Amino acid sequence: MVQKWQLWRGSKPRDDGDSKLKRTITWYNKHGNLVKPIIFKNAKTFLGAIEPSRALKILKGLETKGPEIKDPNAWLARAAGRHADDLDPKVKKTISWYNKHGGLQKEIHFSTVKTPLSAISLGDALKILKGLEEKGPTLTDSTWWVVNAASKVMDRQGGYEAWSAPVWSPGRRKSFETDASVATGLDSKLTKTVMWYNKHGGLQQPIDLNAVSPHLSAVDSKVALQVLKGLDGKGSTVRNPTAWLCKAIEKVSSRLGP
Repeated sequence: MVQKWQLWRGSKPRDDGDSKLKRTITWYNKHGNLVKPIIFKNAKTFLGAIEPSRALKILKGLETKGPEIKDPNAWLARAAGRHADDLDPKVKKTISWYNKHGGLQKEIHFSTVKTPLSAISLGDALKILKGLEEKGPTLTDSTWWVVNAASKVMDRQGGYEAWSAPVWSPGRRKSFETDASVATGLDSKLTKTVMWYNKHGGLQQPIDLNAVSPHLSAVDSKVALQVLKGLDGKGSTVRNPTAWLCKAIEKVSSRLGP
């Protein structure tokens, strides 16, 4: 019988994260005696939104529980939700507003959208929800419309790249080069700090300087440097440092006010 851990290690040392996750799910669909097959697209959205090591533990739970779980897709979504970051109060209030006043055919299930929305920035999450102003009443399932929209943002930001690293050695250090030319108008100290973390911070993936520059420029340089300093000691555990920084800056801006 094929050993499950071989699925994660694979025969290709540079195999991409999607393939690793897909092979593991395929194994459980074939050999896990599941009541229903796991839909890869859905599993990728929820498991890709949390730390790979935690997602691996969730999948490993199928070894003993698999045959007893009536809906493994819903089970995976709930399990991932327990490890996802809590949503910003603005996102929670917006979801509640649309459920009450948005004329939706079906309410948005908070527990289902929490995981993918927590993996993207506050701005992106609110932008997705704003799309319900026009499309909301025409959607037969607003919950999965939100989930799919958030998944596309995660794909665009490279949110699944962390799966490419060996999940059995999260402490492995990486070094990334940074194109400083994209940081037009950004304080040079901030640019150098981002470059330093990309090269020496042991990050799972590089900080996208072009994406974080508008957020870092929106607050005082000292505040931005303090947020960047938050990566000290935790850089290797942050799945997507670009999204992490954007969310952190947005939270600080919200507290400081206009």
